[in-house]
Amino acid sequence: MKVVVDRDIPFLQGVLEPYAEVVYSKGSDIDAALVRSADAVLVRTRTRCDEALLHGSSVSFIGSATIGADHVDVPALQQMGIAFANVPGCNAGGVMQYVFTALYGLLSRGTDVLAPEPDAVGAQGRTLGVIGVGHVGSQVVRVAQALGFRVLACDPPRHAAEFAQEPQASPFVDLDCLLAASDIVTVHVPLDATTRGMINEDFLSRMKPGSILINSSRGPVARGAALIRARRSGQLGALVLDVWPGEPELDLELLACADVASPHIAGYSHEGKVNGTVGVVRAMAQHFGWTSLVDFMPEVAVEAVPRWSMKALRTETHAQLAHRFEGIFDLPGISARLKASPEDFEEFRTSFHFRREFDFDFDEKDCLPQKES
Repeated sequence: MKVVVDRDIPFLQGVLEPYAEVVYSKGSDIDAALVRSADAVLVRTRTRCDEALLHGSSVSFIGSATIGADHVDVPALQQMGIAFANVPGCNAGGVMQYVFTALYGLLSRGTDVLAPEPDAVGAQGRTLGVIGVGHVGSQVVRVAQALGFRVLACDPPRHAAEFAQEPQASPFVDLDCLLAASDIVTVHVPLDATTRGMINEDFLSRMKPGSILINSSRGPVARGAALIRARRSGQLGALVLDVWPGEPELDLELLACADVASPHIAGYSHEGKVNGTVGVVRAMAQHFGWTSLVDFMPEVAVEAVPRWSMKALRTETHAQLAHRFEGIFDLPGISARLKASPEDFEEFRTSFHFRREFDFDFDEKDCLPQKES
């Protein structure tokens, strides 16, 4: 057998070699010629998996060690009889960590629009709007509520699927309500026909003036020109971008407008990467009947994960929380590096050191769902 693997999927060296010839390649260099004689391909987001890549090949399995699948033409794979597996939720904890690290950094230091509040404690009566309440969004909601934020959640597909018979029981609000009332809006949607270009002039004009926007979902969810105008006008008080329209090429005007800028690494935690690799290896083992790999778990030595009391965190100032979170995840340093050398976007991603995710001790009362009208 032959397996083609994106060389930047971690913890794989030597794992598959007892079962197959393994060819490691840069993800963007995986092409039809390389996979023609392969039986399986393991990728990340930089490899487009479609008929152009796979027509005439012997591939029977595609695995993507990612939370999303917008780089995979799933219907085409189904028509060709090729099995597909990705790992939804694998990096949800890491993206949640990104959101609160970026947010408390902004609140403690301010921007040209937002006044710094380093000595403020708690959520200060702020409303946080979460658009997309799947694996990532649900973690953001849970932590935000426990930290004392008023939380508004918008997820039309979940609302339709789960509350069609009892809409009055839904915890979700419509988008207009969320945008008008939220001091912070964080976006966690998949990229599809309904979300492409969703963050546009109209969307931004409906946001509360001077609010904070965080996008760590997919770059094409937002229109870059609209973000630039909203940030320059002060309609946005701060802009946090981990994902970019047209990445890895960056619009330098948009980069300059972002108060926090990072190279699509929000989910690049140790835990997220382990989960992604484990997920695709186990799915491939099931597909090919490799019984000794169906419970695969890499043996890696890591430092102990930080674990904090949520009750204690609610008593800390914004500056203390920023110091605590940034001690694990140096977003200010990452942002400064990307702004100084945007041409190194891909190299930053490839060489990024997987940080540990922090963890919380929750009381059940910290996580009670909120009813919003």
